[in-house]
Amino acid sequence: MVAAVHADISLLLDALSAGDEARLIDETIELLGPGKVPPAHIAARVAIPAAWGGGDGHPLMVLGAAGKIAEWMRAIPAGPEPGAEQEIRLQPALPLVQGFMAVADRVRVGLPEPHPDLPPPLTPFEITAPGGALEALREAFTNRDTRRFASILMGYYRTGTDYRALMTSLYAVLAHRYTASDHALIFAVGSARVLDMADWGVRVPPLIYWLVPLLMTADPDEAFVEPARQFAATPDHDLAWVAKRLAVAKEDAAGPALRRAVLAGDTAAACAAVLAALRAGASTRGVASGLSLAAAERLLTVAPGDTDSLLRAGHALQYTHAVHRVMRQTQDVAVYPLLYTAAAAVNALRTASVTALANTAPASAPLSGGLIAAALLRSLEQQASQGDAIAALATARRYIQMGHSPRSLAGVLGNVASQRDARTQGQHTLPLVAAAAEEYLEQPDFGGPSVTNQPAGQSALLSAAVRLASELPGDTAVAGHVARVIARRLASA
Repeated sequence: MVAAVHADISLLLDALSAGDEARLIDETIELLGPGKVPPAHIAARVAIPAAWGGGDGHPLMVLGAAGKIAEWMRAIPAGPEPGAEQEIRLQPALPLVQGFMAVADRVRVGLPEPHPDLPPPLTPFEITAPGGALEALREAFTNRDTRRFASILMGYYRTGTDYRALMTSLYAVLAHRYTASDHALIFAVGSARVLDMADWGVRVPPLIYWLVPLLMTADPDEAFVEPARQFAATPDHDLAWVAKRLAVAKEDAAGPALRRAVLAGDTAAACAAVLAALRAGASTRGVASGLSLAAAERLLTVAPGDTDSLLRAGHALQYTHAVHRVMRQTQDVAVYPLLYTAAAAVNALRTASVTALANTAPASAPLSGGLIAAALLRSLEQQASQGDAIAALATARRYIQMGHSPRSLAGVLGNVASQRDARTQGQHTLPLVAAAAEEYLEQPDFGGPSVTNQPAGQSALLSAAVRLASELPGDTAVAGHVARVIARRLASA
């Protein structure tokens, strides 16, 4: 942890501010040397000045996902070739550089001091609303009162309130918010990830400065939000009782029946399926996992080449993954209605086309790479990079069936996603693949066999991650530059 706090990244920030891509790549690779800073902490150190720069939320999400993917890539096994171990150690530079390039203009704005002033804190003791700080926060959000909203959050911070309480209040306020043009909950959960990597502490104010304007948009909610809100407001549908349940969770109650009901009926039926799963014994985390599986199954019905629908389904999966992370972070009943909104969001995905990439790859799909983990992963990377999702999925399943590490598999898929330039359309690719892959890794939370034994339905998440990594388009100029620099380093070693 000391390395993360005290490592000198000034040269990296200088390169970012100057827009010097070559020097940025060199400095990133230098920081990844033996005994240096873990990749996620490098990303976090850059994220703080980027947050002070404000602006669009997507670039910082790219950087947060890049930090996660770079950590997964450290688990990729090296092959037997000379220099393979050093190459594996340097490859996490690719997602990091993509993340840095995504936030470069924000770093230029946010790096100089003094930083912008935030509103004075309004502490919980100064709030007279009957419902306390949470009610005041909801009222400020409803009125789009950005200054008061930020003041209340700063009050949490200044009084030393546990950061989990601050984030829980934010999540509760966003329980019934889902628009077509912004990603409020995704940004909020993403900000928590960045702060996790940065060790919270004094780094909360820049994230408040960055996040609050992103939440205060006037964009209308999607049509399904109001029915989900009305369902949650019905007394019989209140979920406070879930927090008082003492029985061991029965996660199979959030299995195929939940997914079928969410995908088949209307909004009310989707919400009712959530309630039924909880009443049957599933935990909130298990239900969130089931909803992510449902979103992945819906994503797999998108026809090849339909990028817009693939992105829309990918964002729904990213949202359910965010809800799952909320349920893992807190057991406060105020956030439970997010499950209803998530079910409604998945239910709203409609498509008449069915992809050729079914849940089971065709028997004719080529299987290459032998039995060695490193060789299989190289084949997977080549196939996905070439857009051959069917072959890539067949290789991925063979890799998992051999009992190899799913974390390494996620690292390879993240590496493929990182080949898309994050300053263009690739700003969606990296976070979406990271969300699908992480949800895949977290599926043991759903119950049943371990991840390597492929629980029922889990292949949908693997398929979704492969499709997103393989099919979303984007330029690859930055990836080529990083590859050339790494090759020169290896040649001179």
